[in-house]
Amino acid sequence: MWPVVLVSVFAIGACVDRTAQIGLSIQETLKAAPVVAAVDEDVWAEVNRFYKERDHAPAWVQSEDASKITQALRVLQSADDHGFAASDYGANEVARAIDGHGDSEESTDETVALAQLDVRITTGLLALGHDVALGRSQPKNIDPRWKKRRPVPDFVGLLARAVEDDPSTWLASVQPQHPEYAALQKSLATLRAHPIAEGDDRRQRLAMNLERWRWMPDDIGTRHVIVNIPAFRLAVRESERAVLDMKVVVGEKDAEHRTPVFSGEMATVVFSPYWNVPDSIVEGETAPAIARDPSFLERNNIEILRRSLYALGRRDVAGCNGRQ
Repeated sequence: MWPVVLVSVFAIGACVDRTAQIGLSIQETLKAAPVVAAVDEDVWAEVNRFYKERDHAPAWVQSEDASKITQALRVLQSADDHGFAASDYGANEVARAIDGHGDSEESTDETVALAQLDVRITTGLLALGHDVALGRSQPKNIDPRWKKRRPVPDFVGLLARAVEDDPSTWLASVQPQHPEYAALQKSLATLRAHPIAEGDDRRQRLAMNLERWRWMPDDIGTRHVIVNIPAFRLAVRESERAVLDMKVVVGEKDAEHRTPVFSGEMATVVFSPYWNVPDSIVEGETAPAIARDPSFLERNNIEILRRSLYALGRRDVAGCNGRQ
């Protein structure tokens, strides 16, 4: 029995020493430039905090569960499921390193190579988590009236928990929880499974709408109204159940007339509101309709509030208000 006990003790000691050596290499790696090109400063700061909170112990390469590093790679590769490119988060480099085909310069020192691989995986996961949770774009650059409303998750804490429990849950813990986001993901997966003709921009449009949901607040209320501008539809939902669906009028695509995109709390609803008919519609549509049918105003609940020089036979009209 004694020889077995001694061998076990020496094996554990060797493992501890190796982990400590990799930890020292991780500290040196963090002092240098980020291992993933063009990583955001906030992400790199979180990478440093992630390792500091675990005393710079490796999270992936020395895990007792050998599947964790494979799970981490799969998460990086799942960037496509969210409309991103896995290569932007170092998935290709991680895959080559796991297969033992990393850069020859890194392979000259196995401890350094393992430390850099561990940091590369963590950096890629945090960068991907940031983009999935909050978006890669700034909404104010697209529409200055759009204010980002989603709270920032505790990325470091959630990733640390995923390392201990199940790395495959990482993105699910930070992504928007709205059913619309999941529906868009499903549509994207379906589209990726089929050949796409040249010029087909459906994937890009799905990716753009996934991005928009990352700008929305997590809680939009159990009772809420959603206007789907491209579809010209409005839906009222209570406890995720649609109770009303109707057509709506939206603005044109140009910057001056397009419908603003926003989210907020609604205190009142006005049914059958007055609508001031624009002069261009009065001249181009309403006036000719009245000329053809004198009962047009009454049938459409349109009231004349002011008169002008539009000659319409027996009546003149310019400003009209209508109830729909």
